[in-house]
Amino acid sequence: MPPEAAAVAVGDYRAQDNDEALAIERACPQGRTFRLTFRRPTFHRRAETFSVHRILAARIDGRLAGVVAAAVKPVTLRGAPARAVFLFDLRVHPRWRGLGLGRRLTQEALDWGFAQADIAYLYTAGDNEAVRRTARH
Repeated sequence: MPPEAAAVAVGDYRAQDNDEALAIERACPQGRTFRLTFRRPTFHRRAETFSVHRILAARIDGRLAGVVAAAVKPVTLRGAPARAVFLFDLRVHPRWRGLGLGRRLTQEALDWGFAQADIAYLYTAGDNEAVRRTARH
C-alpha cells in the first residue's frame, strides 16, 4: 500500500512500543551539522521525569511511524507564574515523512497540553528545518 493511502492512527504510546521508538530515534538524528542522537535505555524515560506528561504515537498498519512527547510544567513568564506545555522527542520514521505525521502529532500534543497550560515551547537543533516548519504552524 502506498504511504499516502495508509490509515494513520494516533493514540497513546505504550511501554511495549519502546523498541520501535528507539529504532525510530536511531533513524532520526537531530540536525544536519552535528547529527545529535540520544542513547537511553527506554524511549519513555525522559517523559517520566515530568509529573504531568504524555507520549503520543502514530501508527500505520499497526507499526510505529512517529512519536512526540509533551509535559506540562510550571514556568515564569515575564515575572509571573504560568504553566507551559513543553514538546520534545518528536520523531517520524524516514519512510513516513512528508505525510503530515509530525504536524498531526504536534497538534494533538498541543491540544492536550493547552487544556492545562498557558503557553507552549520546544527546542531543536538550529538547522532542523522540518521541526522549525512544524513549529510555525
